[in-house]
Amino acid sequence: GPVNRIDDRYVRPHDLELHMEAAEGTTAAVVERAVYLGFEVRVELRRSDGVRFWAQLPRDEAERLELRGGQTVHARTQRERVFALA
Repeated sequence: GPVNRIDDRYVRPHDLELHMEAAEGTTAAVVERAVYLGFEVRVELRRSDGVRFWAQLPRDEAERLELRGGQTVHARTQRERVFALA
């Protein structure tokens, strides 16, 4: 299925949490776009270093966060895979 590559980590979009406040283990990113697809929302994000990735959230969570373009959020992985770089 779909996966984000963030540095040396691979993370599925539904394994990302978004928060409004910075916390331990989060990465700041700007919301480029939030696309509502029925009960799910695809949130396209960009870190300050230009790395793009996306999160997949339930609609009610996205509405609670009041996501909009240009907004800074803080992403944290719930599960990830790390591979040694050769």
